[in-house]
Amino acid sequence: HICDGPDEVRKTVRTVLRAGADFIKLHATGGVLSPSDEPGSPQFTQEEIAIMVYEARMHGKTCMSHAQATEGIKNALRAGVESIEHGFYLDDEAIAIMKEQGSFLVPTLHAPRSVVLNAEASPESVLPQSLRKAHEVIEANARSFRAAHEAGVKVAMGTDCGVGTHGTNAWELELMVEHGMTPMEAIVATTKTAAECCHVDADVGTLEPGKLGDLIVVDGDPLADVTVLQQRERICMVMQGGEIAVDRIGG
Repeated sequence: HICDGPDEVRKTVRTVLRAGADFIKLHATGGVLSPSDEPGSPQFTQEEIAIMVYEARMHGKTCMSHAQATEGIKNALRAGVESIEHGFYLDDEAIAIMKEQGSFLVPTLHAPRSVVLNAEASPESVLPQSLRKAHEVIEANARSFRAAHEAGVKVAMGTDCGVGTHGTNAWELELMVEHGMTPMEAIVATTKTAAECCHVDADVGTLEPGKLGDLIVVDGDPLADVTVLQQRERICMVMQGGEIAVDRIGG
């Protein structure tokens, strides 16, 4: 949905909520894949975002925001958005706001790297300006992630639509560890914190009595080498909702 101005954003959010949305996802800035804007370009004012947040809250829902550069990130945070997706260019003030408000950062470290890999595999599949932007944000993304993590910002693991191949999301844990997390911190970000970010932690995210019982069993120790989670042949069992969905152990 494209909308501009207070009245349009209010109507659009109400329309999406009536259609059954679980969350409101908005774009506070431009992006890497969008051809006609830049990550540093704010897309909505703080006032417009605050209206979206208000309408979502009136329906018991929350807002998360694609937000890549500093001004747009802070517009979203000050308006009450709970989760910042990407956060490539965080400054100290943005990190302080996130820490104070208990906001989540979903850094998607794999996303710009995946754009580069896609361009290498199939040059015609990625616009030149998107490839340029992907190269530009990779290091900033890593620096912002490290700074936010060291400051104690809540980090949730997430992926991005249209860039990483389905089933390769465990690469994100490797990148999180490469840039400052311990393997256990990356696993917690992927399970417990991600569930909290999505407001589904009453059912999933940890193994506790009364929860659904989603888990995997791997042949290896991800605390020693988190990349074991990327090796499909080493996934021995998958349990969903307390029921075994895949069993390669055979016992």
